[in-house]
Formats: sequence, C-alpha cells, structure tokens
Amino acid sequence: MDFQRIINVKQVNEHIHSSGQPVIEDFQLIADAGFETVINLLPATHPEALKNEAAIVSELGMHYLHIEVPFDQPQRAHWNQFNQLMEQRAGTKVWVHCLLNYRASAFLFLYLHHVQGLSELQARKRVFTDWTADSVWSNVMCNRFPEDSA
Repeated sequence: MDFQRIINVKQVNEHIHSSGQPVIEDFQLIADAGFETVINLLPATHPEALKNEAAIVSELGMHYLHIEVPFDQPQRAHWNQFNQLMEQRAGTKVWVHCLLNYRASAFLFLYLHHVQGLSELQARKRVFTDWTADSVWSNVMCNRFPEDSA
C-alpha cells in the first residue's frame, strides 16, 4: 500500500503505523491494508481534527479509540491509557495518529522502549524523527510528564 500521501507517515513495525491526521480517503487505504484499530491522539476541539472520524473509521470496520492529548500538557494518564490500549491490541494492526505525528511518535517511542524493551536507539529509529521535540515532549520521551515536577 502506498501511504506516502498521508502526512508524516511512518511504518513502526509490521503491526504498527503512525502518521499525522489522515484525510477521509486515507482511512479507506488504512482499512484496505488490514488495520483493525485507529488510535487518535488529537483533541476533538483542534481546528484540524476530522469531526466525524469515529463514524468514518467504524463504518470501514475498524475500531476507533480516542485519547485527547493536549500538545502542551500531556499527562501520565494519557500515556497509561495509550499503553493499555496498545497492550490489548498486541499482534493486531494498529494505526496511531495525531496532527503531525509528534504525540503519536513520542508515545510509540515510550511503548517500544519501556514496554517492548527496544534500546533507546532502536526505538527512536522506528518512530517519526523529522521533528525537534520541545522541552515538554523531550521530557515525555524520557518518561517524565509535566505533573511529575509539580
């Protein structure tokens, strides 16, 4: 499948892909490729969020899961929920997205490194690396969340 038209798409492994916000037509490609679950990390209130994404994904026969992660205030509870969902779907095809594949890449890095046991270097190579994380997301990728320092 040619997913290259999807913004910042990355094949993490044989079961997991991540990307920025897919457009309506992209979800058909994702479903046709055998993905069973779409996890959206973009808050529904974001101006570029696809308003009817849950219905689109469900109508294509995939599970739709939504964790609204504010870009400037990711919480450990968001990560814990994401980790739980990923563990529940281990071995199935999962597509994870947010707006630009930053939130998704950070959470997938944590999952690959801290849960699946990949080295930091191996985990970093598997996620979207064409962005420079700000201090909030750099800390998240070190498993330090904003509320940890409060």
